[in-house]
Amino acid sequence: MSAGKKSSRTWWREHFVDHPGFASKDPNAYTTSGTGTTKTNKLYCAVCLPVDAQKLLQDDYNAIDQGRITVARDQAVIEAYRE
Repeated sequence: MSAGKKSSRTWWREHFVDHPGFASKDPNAYTTSGTGTTKTNKLYCAVCLPVDAQKLLQDDYNAIDQGRITVARDQAVIEAYRE
Protein backbone atom coordinates (compact mmCIF):
# COMPACT_ATOMS: atom_id res chain seq x y z
CA MET A 1 0.00 0.00 0.00
CA SER A 2 1.43 3.38 -0.90
CA ALA A 3 2.05 6.02 1.75
CA GLY A 4 -0.79 8.26 0.52
CA LYS A 5 -3.40 5.56 -0.01
CA LYS A 6 -5.72 4.56 2.87
CA SER A 7 -7.48 1.25 3.18
CA SER A 8 -11.25 1.36 2.73
CA ARG A 9 -11.48 -0.62 5.99
CA THR A 10 -9.58 1.92 8.09
CA TRP A 11 -12.42 4.01 9.51
CA TRP A 12 -14.57 1.14 10.68
CA ARG A 13 -11.65 -0.86 12.05
CA GLU A 14 -11.57 1.71 14.83
CA HIS A 15 -15.12 0.71 15.85
CA PHE A 16 -15.59 -2.94 14.86
CA VAL A 17 -13.68 -6.19 15.30
CA ASP A 18 -13.82 -9.46 13.37
CA HIS A 19 -15.63 -12.45 14.81
CA PRO A 20 -13.07 -14.31 16.97
CA GLY A 21 -13.31 -17.37 14.68
CA PHE A 22 -12.50 -15.40 11.53
CA ALA A 23 -8.75 -16.11 11.60
CA SER A 24 -9.33 -19.88 11.90
CA LYS A 25 -12.09 -19.80 9.23
CA ASP A 26 -14.69 -21.04 11.73
CA PRO A 27 -18.04 -21.38 9.89
CA ASN A 28 -19.73 -19.46 12.75
CA ALA A 29 -17.60 -16.44 11.84
CA TYR A 30 -19.53 -15.96 8.60
CA THR A 31 -23.05 -15.22 7.55
CA THR A 32 -24.47 -16.16 4.15
CA SER A 33 -26.68 -14.16 1.85
CA GLY A 34 -30.33 -15.05 1.30
CA THR A 35 -29.37 -17.04 -1.78
CA GLY A 36 -26.57 -18.80 0.09
CA THR A 37 -23.98 -17.80 -2.48
CA THR A 38 -22.11 -15.05 -0.63
CA LYS A 39 -20.30 -15.46 2.71
CA THR A 40 -19.59 -12.34 4.74
CA ASN A 41 -17.42 -11.99 7.83
CA LYS A 42 -19.38 -11.26 11.03
CA LEU A 43 -18.29 -8.13 12.89
CA TYR A 44 -18.81 -6.93 16.44
CA CYS A 45 -18.87 -3.48 17.92
CA ALA A 46 -15.52 -3.13 19.69
CA VAL A 47 -17.21 -1.59 22.74
CA CYS A 48 -20.27 -3.87 22.89
CA LEU A 49 -18.52 -7.24 22.62
CA PRO A 50 -16.62 -7.12 25.94
CA VAL A 51 -19.61 -5.55 27.72
CA ASP A 52 -21.92 -8.28 26.42
CA ALA A 53 -19.39 -10.97 27.36
CA GLN A 54 -19.13 -9.53 30.88
CA LYS A 55 -22.93 -9.75 31.26
CA LEU A 56 -22.88 -13.40 30.18
CA LEU A 57 -20.04 -14.07 32.62
CA GLN A 58 -22.16 -12.56 35.39
CA ASP A 59 -25.02 -14.86 34.31
CA ASP A 60 -22.62 -17.80 34.73
CA TYR A 61 -21.72 -16.64 38.26
CA ASN A 62 -25.43 -16.39 39.09
CA ALA A 63 -25.99 -19.90 37.72
CA ILE A 64 -23.15 -21.19 39.93
CA ASP A 65 -24.76 -19.54 42.97
CA GLN A 66 -28.06 -21.26 42.07
CA GLY A 67 -26.37 -24.63 41.56
CA ARG A 68 -27.26 -24.89 37.86
CA ILE A 69 -23.61 -25.06 36.71
CA THR A 70 -20.31 -25.67 38.51
CA VAL A 71 -17.79 -23.61 36.49
CA ALA A 72 -18.05 -20.20 34.83
CA ARG A 73 -16.77 -19.68 31.30
CA ASP A 74 -13.80 -17.42 30.76
CA GLN A 75 -14.59 -14.05 29.12
CA ALA A 76 -12.35 -14.91 26.15
CA VAL A 77 -14.26 -18.17 25.65
CA ILE A 78 -17.58 -16.32 25.73
CA GLU A 79 -16.33 -13.78 23.17
CA ALA A 80 -15.00 -16.55 20.92
CA TYR A 81 -18.36 -18.31 20.69
CA ARG A 82 -20.72 -15.34 20.26
CA GLU A 83 -22.87 -15.70 17.16
